[in-house]
Amino acid sequence: MLAKLAPFVFIAGLLIFVSAGLDQLLAATMDCKCQSVWQTLDWSISSSQMGELAIAAAISAATLLLLAWRVDINEASMNPFYRNRLVRCYLGAARAALGRRRPNLFTGFDFADDFGLVKLRAEEGYDGPVPIINTTLNLTGGENAALEERRATSFFFTPYRSGSTETGCQRTEHIGKFATGIRLGSCVATSGAAVSPNMGFHTSAPVAFLMTFFNVRLGLWLRSPKVGPGKQLSRWGLWYLLKELFATADVNDRYIYLSDGGHFENLGVYELIRRRCRYILACDAEEDPNLVLEGLGNLVRKARIDFGAEIVIDTSQIRQRDENARSRAHCAVGRIHYDGNPNEAEAGYLIYLKASLTGDEVSDVLQYKAQHAAFPHESTGDQFFSESQFESYRALGDHIVEKAFARQKIPARRGELESLMQAMSEDWALPSQFTEEHFAHHAEQLNRLWDEIRKDPDLAYLDPQLFPDWAKARVGPHDAGFGGQRRGLYLGQTILQLMENVYLDLHLDTESGHVDNQGWMRLFRRWAASSLVQQAYELSQDTSGDRFRKFCQQELKFPPREAKAATP
Repeated sequence: MLAKLAPFVFIAGLLIFVSAGLDQLLAATMDCKCQSVWQTLDWSISSSQMGELAIAAAISAATLLLLAWRVDINEASMNPFYRNRLVRCYLGAARAALGRRRPNLFTGFDFADDFGLVKLRAEEGYDGPVPIINTTLNLTGGENAALEERRATSFFFTPYRSGSTETGCQRTEHIGKFATGIRLGSCVATSGAAVSPNMGFHTSAPVAFLMTFFNVRLGLWLRSPKVGPGKQLSRWGLWYLLKELFATADVNDRYIYLSDGGHFENLGVYELIRRRCRYILACDAEEDPNLVLEGLGNLVRKARIDFGAEIVIDTSQIRQRDENARSRAHCAVGRIHYDGNPNEAEAGYLIYLKASLTGDEVSDVLQYKAQHAAFPHESTGDQFFSESQFESYRALGDHIVEKAFARQKIPARRGELESLMQAMSEDWALPSQFTEEHFAHHAEQLNRLWDEIRKDPDLAYLDPQLFPDWAKARVGPHDAGFGGQRRGLYLGQTILQLMENVYLDLHLDTESGHVDNQGWMRLFRRWAASSLVQQAYELSQDTSGDRFRKFCQQELKFPPREAKAATP
């Protein structure tokens, strides 16, 4: 409500204030005994002072034009302020750790901290991942009815090419005012320019007027790639300042207005979908106290509309919270069906990590939460983190990643990513509510069935039918007869079924390290060392749930089932 009303109140208040101030000024500088305020003003304008007023107006206009011609509209905004501090905080800190930084003694800045984005090319000796820095190209002044809600589109920077579908692309060395093209610091600052007069689908004309008036302008004016290489700076920045003032930035101008990438798509995944990436990891740390997952919903919608890519992901374990506002999980794994192809084998993977609390975080994080109820979704308006605040967010992020990948080994080679993604999909698949409600009942019926077959020697002919590998099983003492071995194997099946019941009831997939479950874990490891249970597991592991089998292999060191050729 304040954001909607404040601009109108301010504009009206400004006009009233100026008028009242002028009235008081005139009243204080005239002889009140002779004539009224406005008679004096009328006399001043119609007398010989008219020439002086004209000179003053001409000087003001000339000053305006001179500044508009010589002062870069970007240098007069807050974008350089934001850029310099980001560069000093991160790039500068990295160079300082290597002893390479030589800052100015007065400003604390070192211009060598920043460098051209093109330096992150393989031919420049860089061997890391290719960065794609996402910003928003504002289209608030366009006439395209299809963009009425968005009023923006994606604009990306990479070390090789930069641009958007609306402007086309240019080689990155031709973007920006430096010989090496736009610099990394400018890209990052623009990507985080959340407070701007033009903010994509968040744009409000009254708010834009208010923010421009106070020069709260973090966005960046950039020469449009479709114009071609050339001079970066506009000689008449006043025209573009007026476009900010009235929220009319458009793609048809020679210069385009870029702001925070979140003004179009906040997860930074949109450009990865465009490139049809098969493996995507998205970290969602947006301010989202009610866990509505706006960023994810926006991505799913735009991916379907723009690329025909269907993202299928179940986030109910993240959304579902208990009375203490704690989620059941931090992670969800979805599939990306490009071109609407339903074939699971060809679908991509989306691992989605969400800033949330599940109650198993380290003690200092939970203590900070107890004192700051909004954590981890405190307002992004707070740009001055304390040490405890910064460390709490860092520790939570570290915890989320560790929990998400706790049961998996991160592959060293690209060819192993597929198996990692498949395993992650299984680890974070939503537990069936029907399994939790009815599993124990059906397991008890199965145990009674095993017991009946075990005790009846006349049913021995069923053994190879129920367990095809029965002939390989040899358990117990050498002098144990067939009946003893048979009873032992069925007893092993009962033991395994009990283990799976406990595994599900006590949530040992995530709670195996809890002190209350250590007794069960010691008992399970003792059973797992038994040749009887090992043989029973070898016979029937393919009839157990995938989660339980993975638990047995990782926690209890049961061997995985050997792959076998399919029989006719």
